[in-house]
Amino acid sequence: RSGAVSEAKLTDFRELARMIATQIQADVSLPDVVAAAVRAVELDKFCAAVDLIIGLNVLPGDEQILSGSDIARVAGRLGLCLQPDGAFHMIDAHGHSLFSLSNEDNTPFQHHSLDQLRVDGLTLLLDVPRVEQPALVFDQMIMFARRLAAELKASIVDANHVVLSESGLALIRDRINAVEAEMRNGQFMAGSAQARR
Repeated sequence: RSGAVSEAKLTDFRELARMIATQIQADVSLPDVVAAAVRAVELDKFCAAVDLIIGLNVLPGDEQILSGSDIARVAGRLGLCLQPDGAFHMIDAHGHSLFSLSNEDNTPFQHHSLDQLRVDGLTLLLDVPRVEQPALVFDQMIMFARRLAAELKASIVDANHVVLSESGLALIRDRINAVEAEMRNGQFMAGSAQARR
């Protein structure tokens, strides 16, 4: 999101539409700029309220450093694919990302440098409004994180590197459910094309 569109930009757009319609001799129905700007502010506030990204970190123990190739091997075996953004993604049947696995320090994973890459920690991210049934996807991400942590001899921690408890995970799930309900009340379905926009 980059904020609500301004009245000035809406006015410019309306005038451009009017000019094009005149040039091609077409009828055009143009909305009121002030009303459209008010709706844009309301939409931006709504989007800000439901704009929730959940992050979990997977950290190796005893100052162990992971190699990019080890991570790629385990991620691939568990169903994730390396994407052009430098992260591994779990992809759904529609080709959309459910959640991603990236380097905690944001260094991208790249096929040609996996053998040379050393990783201190990993981050799993779930963009809640962009997936269908986000609470179920969160559960899927937790299962993946546990399997990944077991294979890499690592721990699942929060942003402050504190080990996540079951009660902590339940609180996160409750927040996800609240966001999904708020989206539904606002006539936006999580994971829909409209929500992904």
